[in-house]
Amino acid sequence: MPKEVTLRIEPIDGFEHLAAKEWADKIAAAVRAEEDAAKARRAKTGRRVLGRKAVLGTAPTSRPRTVEPRRKLRPHVACRNKERRRQELSALRGFRKAYRDARLRWIAGESTVFPEGTYRFAAFGPRGHGAAQT
Repeated sequence: MPKEVTLRIEPIDGFEHLAAKEWADKIAAAVRAEEDAAKARRAKTGRRVLGRKAVLGTAPTSRPRTVEPRRKLRPHVACRNKERRRQELSALRGFRKAYRDARLRWIAGESTVFPEGTYRFAAFGPRGHGAAQT
């Protein structure tokens, strides 16, 4: 695994025309709006935000008493542009097939190279795409 990688952040589809400052301001405004809405909901229901002492006094192993309803949607790709979404889903299917094939070869004891983007097995020894040959 590389010691360092570069994370490139790109504007999402539909917002490419905004300058970085405009984009940051838009995000900050959306966060403020959500915080204000949450504050209004708490005021309406009488619920309060936990304070520092209450948070620190909570056991790290504690669980909520209520169960959140399970959702049926589990999107792995979110994109407004339908063609781009189709391409990304196709690439994801290709990656999963390549990973599955490499994993089965590895389990069978064969030497294999996992597809680019595979990091989980780095500690176990199999090489990933682009790894240094030893």
